[in-house]
Amino acid sequence: MTETTMDAAGGRARDARERRASILYAGAASALAFGIFGPILYHMVRHWAAVDDYSHGFLVVPLALYFAWERRRELQRATLRPSWWGLIPLALGSLALMIGRLGVELTAMRASFVLTLIGLQILLLGRDVSITRIRGTWQAYCGIPLMPTFHPAYLLRQYTPENRRVVWEDLKAALARSRQ
Repeated sequence: MTETTMDAAGGRARDARERRASILYAGAASALAFGIFGPILYHMVRHWAAVDDYSHGFLVVPLALYFAWERRRELQRATLRPSWWGLIPLALGSLALMIGRLGVELTAMRASFVLTLIGLQILLLGRDVSITRIRGTWQAYCGIPLMPTFHPAYLLRQYTPENRRVVWEDLKAALARSRQ
């Protein structure tokens, strides 16, 4: 084996160890969050069982697991890049939890759990999402459909026929959807 081949094999092994460690840390942090939010989650599930209008909450976990299973190959290939941006939703989740505890506001406490989990995952695993991967596909924000596309400043810097074409396609799709 050449020295270059051994270095490459060692680098892949190191990357695999780092990936396993990141996933383990994220799992441990998520388990800790479930422990901290246990009483809130317990009462939320009891509320789902008692009030028919909220019984759809029981579908959240199975659907999330199904979507993760459906995208398992993409998730396995995803690059893990921990990001300090995870501190923002983590801080918002902590703030919502404090406000909810002080005001006995269940909705704020429940939302804080989601924000905390999102923040932990971004902080420990990162989020490899770039506009070039999601542009041209409909996304939802608070139930509002959005069509991600390139920023005008990017178009001015990268003024190519291909970039103009894809933005034009995105704008036509958004216009068509707005007329429905």
